[in-house]
Amino acid sequence: MRARVPLAVLVPAVVAGGLGGSTAVVHATAMRQAAAIAYAHAETWASQPPPLFAPLDWPAGHVAGGVGFDAAGGRVLVTDLTDHAVRVYAADGAFVTAVGRRGFGPGQLNAPRDADALPGGDLVVSDTDNHRVQVLRADGSPVASWPVNVPQGIAVVRDWIYVVSRGDRKVYAFTSTGVLQRTLDLASRATAPEGLAYRGDVAGAATPPYAALAVSDPVAGAVLGARDGSNQVVPLLGGVAGVRAAAPWSDPAAQLWLAAAGAGVAVIRASGEVIATLPFDGASDVAVAPDGRVFAAVGAAGAIVVPDLPYVIGKDADTFGRLLGPRRIAAGDAVAIADGAPRLQLWSRAGRPERDVRFVLAGAGTWR
Repeated sequence: MRARVPLAVLVPAVVAGGLGGSTAVVHATAMRQAAAIAYAHAETWASQPPPLFAPLDWPAGHVAGGVGFDAAGGRVLVTDLTDHAVRVYAADGAFVTAVGRRGFGPGQLNAPRDADALPGGDLVVSDTDNHRVQVLRADGSPVASWPVNVPQGIAVVRDWIYVVSRGDRKVYAFTSTGVLQRTLDLASRATAPEGLAYRGDVAGAATPPYAALAVSDPVAGAVLGARDGSNQVVPLLGGVAGVRAAAPWSDPAAQLWLAAAGAGVAVIRASGEVIATLPFDGASDVAVAPDGRVFAAVGAAGAIVVPDLPYVIGKDADTFGRLLGPRRIAAGDAVAIADGAPRLQLWSRAGRPERDVRFVLAGAGTWR
């Protein structure tokens, strides 16, 4: 691999009598003192690859729990296990408000593990240590609640609420008012089910359709497949130590999984091969927004957004913004840097990479 060499930027300074800055004494009247240009180091430009993720506004020291979306309102929901609240963000990641506070009464929360939203915008919260599911208005006022034994991951599919019960080792499907519709028994394979993700519908199975789900079990280190209307549970992904949540993600070439575990957020092939990792201590949830961005709850580091997952996957091959043996430089309105890629990198005069101009081999050892 070529070394990534920093680039020194020099600026001219006019000095009298030579490069050293000393003044020469001129005795011949036909000669005059010459002005020379010396260069002083101004700054250093180093490799600047694009960031892999961006943190959301998060209170220092607070622990994030789960991530959900209000698709209709374009909002992102993240549970705060320290404040016992749901933090609400706009689509651009700007913090909007926090809903809930610690307590046991209506509208109060106790270690909320996960949150999602109903089509009308009401929040649905897995109120874990209160052993219930709550539906709240956007301002936090209570709408409905019902008991669930140690609720964990939660997902809204159309207008039904699916929630993992760790205590019962089941997934329950409720209406928005808490009327039980379906039960999925996970006991045959799950030890401590936690995370929940919607994978799509089982075609032609029922009205409303049966939902296909992914349930994560950190004790078993596995992601399990289940669908409502059936107690059959199948392994989807194994050997993922401490996986607390997982979500499917597709690119043009393959079906991949995003897994949140103790070591961070991993991108995993269906074969179990880990192809990319964002290291964090205590990642607990990961979810794909309707626009394709990836959001994750990463413990005391709060919540993050990954705007370009394909870049994360291919970052070792993507050299944008990286100086690979820079050889030539020219400056005008922009700065053109030729390096060993082979290509020209165009940087702004402020020292930020803007785009690449790639060369291709035209034959006979020439490039164009």
